[in-house]
Amino acid sequence: GLREEAGKMLKDSKMTTAYCAQPVILQNGLNLNSPVREERKRALLRMKECIDEACGLGAGSLSFLAGTFAEDAVEEAMEYLEESAGEMCSYAKGRLQIEIELFDYDVEKRSLIGPSERAVRLAEAVRKEHDNFWLLPDLSHIPQQHEMIEEALHNLLPYMRRTHIGNCVMEKGSPLYGDC
Repeated sequence: GLREEAGKMLKDSKMTTAYCAQPVILQNGLNLNSPVREERKRALLRMKECIDEACGLGAGSLSFLAGTFAEDAVEEAMEYLEESAGEMCSYAKGRLQIEIELFDYDVEKRSLIGPSERAVRLAEAVRKEHDNFWLLPDLSHIPQQHEMIEEALHNLLPYMRRTHIGNCVMEKGSPLYGDC
């Protein structure tokens, strides 16, 4: 089928490929750190399907994002996300690197893993048992996280394999607004 053809083309091109599961999460309202067990279970099942799709395409990594959270339940959400990320890493072991992309926590996506401090805590916890877990910062998101790029990258560096380099112009009318 189409996926097999795409996988062959990617393999023949000798390009390094990353599978981005963020659209799957956002379009389906999935939340890997939901306080509702059934919601987490549904999100994890779909992420495992994405891992299989990524492997079928010959991807070397899969990236995803954390779900939204309640301000008064950050620690609980962190525990749930650590558990979900660990399960994804176990499922992908030997096949894929798993990367969580950092997003804003109070602007648009409202993702649990936005601030670098939380991201580092998550990486330290998950990597105790899973060496295929990484952080994926996006330079255009760091200002939305109310952090300085140099400081954030310094904190994240031990847990990074790659980064998204983009632009963050906050003026909505500007032709440079958003990711470029």
